[in-house]
Amino acid sequence: MAESDDVKALAKKASTGDANAQNALARLYYDGSGGASKNEKEAVALWEKAHEKGNSEATCNLGVMYDHGLGGLTSDKVKAVTLYKTAAAAGQKAAFLNLGLLHVHGQGGLEKSLEKADEWFAKAHPAKQFVKSSA
Repeated sequence: MAESDDVKALAKKASTGDANAQNALARLYYDGSGGASKNEKEAVALWEKAHEKGNSEATCNLGVMYDHGLGGLTSDKVKAVTLYKTAAAAGQKAAFLNLGLLHVHGQGGLEKSLEKADEWFAKAHPAKQFVKSSA
């Protein structure tokens, strides 16, 4: 599939080092949407670049790739936790949710704890309690 003019324009902007463009283009490659051919490895490469420039959404997205072993990466939940914590420190709600899920399952070096999971979930949605510990 030939890439659309919009994808080409975004790629040009991303090539200048624009972290927001790199993150947006990575999403298109990951999804194979918006006129971009699906290419998870290219998505990872772009998210790495945007992460290095401090784009917290890209950091969280890169965490997902490591968490699930996508885009040619070997699953590394410990690295995913590190990335999620960095993204969470910048306020990324998806990172809060992913850290909560890793606590539910006790993965990535995090203790298995419904209480800690609920703390992370509550940061994403402060008005709700998602997990209730049985007393």
